[in-house]
Amino acid sequence: MAIVNTGAVERTITGVNESEVNSQATIMNLIENSTSGNYGNNPASEILVEAPDGTISAVMPTPDSNSDRFEYLIDGGTYPTDTKLVYSWYRKRVTTPAVTTYTGDLRVVSLSNMTNVGSVTQIETDYNGFDRFQAVVNITNGSLLSKVRGYFGYSVGTGNSSVAYWGHQLETGAEARAYAPTNGTALFIDNNSTSVVNNTGVTERAIEGKHDANFVHPLGDELVSETTNNLNGWIDARNNTTLSVVGNNIRATRLSEYAATIGISSTGFATVIGKTYEVKIIAIKNNSSGSIYARISNNSQITAPIFNEQNLTDSISVNSTFIATATETFIGVLATAQGGGNYIQSNTMSVKEVLVNRESTVNNTGTVERGVTGVNESDEMFPDNTNSTIINL
Repeated sequence: MAIVNTGAVERTITGVNESEVNSQATIMNLIENSTSGNYGNNPASEILVEAPDGTISAVMPTPDSNSDRFEYLIDGGTYPTDTKLVYSWYRKRVTTPAVTTYTGDLRVVSLSNMTNVGSVTQIETDYNGFDRFQAVVNITNGSLLSKVRGYFGYSVGTGNSSVAYWGHQLETGAEARAYAPTNGTALFIDNNSTSVVNNTGVTERAIEGKHDANFVHPLGDELVSETTNNLNGWIDARNNTTLSVVGNNIRATRLSEYAATIGISSTGFATVIGKTYEVKIIAIKNNSSGSIYARISNNSQITAPIFNEQNLTDSISVNSTFIATATETFIGVLATAQGGGNYIQSNTMSVKEVLVNRESTVNNTGTVERGVTGVNESDEMFPDNTNSTIINL
């Protein structure tokens, strides 16, 4: 029996309009692989050692350049101008590094529409041998791409492995909250509102989705079966590179000295023609020549794309949607004009179906009414036209 909800779902909020709660009261870790972080310039190698949680996941990089670093990108339009973000990490000195003057053994630099706010500070001491540090940055132009970098190359020293890093976190605000680990997906947790459902027999389910003031967009399961920390399934999109894994990045390195387009694509995944899907891609290339592309296509060479974003710089970050035009679809990245030894790499390639749209009408009385069009999956639990009252405590 399929139940169609035609009535409104009322949410009573004590003292705060729900649109304000969504924008102001959310804990986030924007770093999708928090244990190891994301490299902007990769070290020559890395050693995994015991982390504070007992797993062998803390990373000791061996730099081959002073510019080796962690790097995190924030898309333009994600946050308004003058939004503060705080980057935090755990660090353990296994041996004394080459340079000891940087607090936390990272030189935190804000680039591309960001500035540092104050100095790096230590916020936790001796968590199973690790100390925690934070750096606050400010977005100076919210409409443009921003970058946060944590350089370890100069501090650790070229050819050395002396410092272990773990537990990277990037979130809104000026003070780091409790560490929220991630594994492939950014974490969003409602901090100030806990929903209590009063209907007898209701099963609570966490829903991943995208929310703005007017629409909720629940998302389906991940469709890309490959992960960027192993080679399984990835395709050399132009048959002219060597694929490898560096940190949590899948990398394609050009074989010949002659410049050409290089790329990486997934194997095909099932899509439904006419349906809308969310796409997330983060990729970088190590050569300033050419362009970098994030694509959705109906073939593994990712030609004739149905979704195509181009950037003339050395990196690209995409969080958007596309409409499927075939029953099998591919995701991938390309870089043009890349010669021998040049590479493109990605730590994020994700596609999820956008399941439904639920339009919200926000009243200033503290109640948000949501007309729901669709089918309730909990078929046997609700009679037709049920109204649910959810109290945010």
